Amino acid sequence: MAATMAGEAVAHAAWSISDVAEGELLCVLAMVDRTAPPRELYRFEADTQVAAIHDAKAEMDVIRGQSDVRSYGMVREGVLVAGPSQSDALTFDAWAVGLSGPINGWHRFTPAWSPSGFTVLGDPGFAIDGKVVAGDDLDSLCTAFREGVSRHKKAGGLWLTWQRP
Repeated sequence: MAATMAGEAVAHAAWSISDVAEGELLCVLAMVDRTAPPRELYRFEADTQVAAIHDAKAEMDVIRGQSDVRSYGMVREGVLVAGPSQSDALTFDAWAVGLSGPINGWHRFTPAWSPSGFTVLGDPGFAIDGKVVAGDDLDSLCTAFREGVSRHKKAGGLWLTWQRP
């Protein structure tokens, strides 16, 4: 499921930025699950984050068409704006066989250099076809996301220590 791969990819991203200095950004990354080998990690570096995101999305479009690909999760660092407030967020696109296109989502966090240290805040949010997911559908996606987080060998064990409401 796409949300499970999103959880694993976001867990890797969180682990990657859990101890960075102020001013450092997450390198745009993607995890791809193929029939064999089980996982591949891609990193997208460019002169700007916008260019790296563009390159990553283009590569995921190509990868999505390959017959041995089961799913992918692509993650980048961003800012979530809700009314007058904003927070740092790991934003993601995730896809799995059976979906026509990727689902999108976000998970808020506080950076390692903040007074509270690195934390992941609450649960992720999801959007499908540009519509925010709520209710039972959101609960199902969050459950699958948490399963993906638990699969990450390093971050899976740290997630609960990082998580705040």
